[in-house]
Amino acid sequence: IHHSQIAKISHIQSQTVATGKGNIIGNKGAAAISFQFMESTFLFVNCHLAARAERFEKRAKNFTRIVKELKIGNIPAVDILHQFQHVFWFGDLNYRIEKEFNQVIQLIDKKQWDAI
Repeated sequence: IHHSQIAKISHIQSQTVATGKGNIIGNKGAAAISFQFMESTFLFVNCHLAARAERFEKRAKNFTRIVKELKIGNIPAVDILHQFQHVFWFGDLNYRIEKEFNQVIQLIDKKQWDAI
C-alpha cells in the first residue's frame, strides 16, 4: 500500500486455520487477512490444500473447513465468502490436470471444460 493511502485502511483482521494431520498440524491450511479500504472490503486467503491427484475430495473438505473455521469479518453468523466485496483465494491448491499440454489446449479452445 502506498504510504499516502494508509489512513484509508481500517478493520484489519487476520487468522489461520490448520487442516493438516488431525486438523492440528499446520503444514496444510490457510492464512487470511481482511481489511476495509475506504468503502470496500477485501479478504485475501492463502492456502495449502491436500496433495496428490486422488485426494480431490480431501481438498474439497479442506476448502469447506477453511470457509467454516475462518472467523474473520464483522458478521459471525455469515461465512467469509459472503461477508466481503472482494475475495482473493490463492496458494498451493494442489489440483492437477492429468492430460498432455496440447490436448488441454484443444479442450480449452473447444470449451470442453468437463473433459479437462
